[in-house]
Amino acid sequence: MNTPTDPLKRFEEAPPKSREALLKLWAALGPRVRTADPARYYAVQEALELDIPFSVLALYVFRECRRALEDNPLQERLAE
Repeated sequence: MNTPTDPLKRFEEAPPKSREALLKLWAALGPRVRTADPARYYAVQEALELDIPFSVLALYVFRECRRALEDNPLQERLAE
């Protein structure tokens, strides 16, 4: 089995099954998210500290990471 090296791809193909696995994946994705979208980074950090059911938390972290890291042509045009 070929495991992707991109943490977001790993997240998508094999979602974490425990809070510890989610935190490990966040440790790999967090710096990229912080660079791309600091507000989303801090929102996820805050959510990780709350008592949110794991399944909801995992979906939230995945969604926010994906949104922060996806290419956004509108932001690219605004930057020009």
